[in-house]
Amino acid sequence: MGEKLILFLPPEAALADGGGAVEAAAWARLADGRVLASGAGDGWAQQEIAAGDEGPAEAFAPACDAPVRFVQYETALPMQAAAAARMDALGAVLGDQAEAHVAAGVPAEVGQSFAVCVTRQRAMAAWTAWLAAKGLAVEAIVPAALILPPPEEHGL
Repeated sequence: MGEKLILFLPPEAALADGGGAVEAAAWARLADGRVLASGAGDGWAQQEIAAGDEGPAEAFAPACDAPVRFVQYETALPMQAAAAARMDALGAVLGDQAEAHVAAGVPAEVGQSFAVCVTRQRAMAAWTAWLAAKGLAVEAIVPAALILPPPEEHGL
C-alpha cells in the first residue's frame, strides 16, 4: 500500500473571511498502518515521497460542522435504508434544505445501523476551495467523528 496524506480541515467559521482566521491544520502521512510523519500547517508539502508511492489524500471535516448520527431501519433493504436516511436527515434540517449537504452510508445488511451526516453546502464549498488553494485534490471529505468507533447499542 502506498502512502496516504490525511488532513484535518479547519472549521467553516475559520474560513469565513478568506481563511485569515485559519490556524495550522493538522495532517499526517500514513503507510501500512504507521504514521510516517505528522504536524500542523503546510509541513505536509515538504515531506518527501517515494516516486509513484503517494496515494490519494483524504480530508476530515470537523465534527462541529459535520455531525454524525447512527440510524437503523429494521426492515429496509440496504439501499432503501440509505435513501430513507438521507430523506429523514434532510427533513430534519432547520432552514433552507437546499443549503444542506447530506451523506449517508449504506448498511451491509438489512437492519444494520449506519452513519448519516448533514453539513452545509457552503461548508463543502469553503473546504474544497481551501484545499484547491493548497494544491490538494482529495479522494473524500470524511466527517472526523467517524474516526471513533460507533457507539454501543443504548450507549448514548
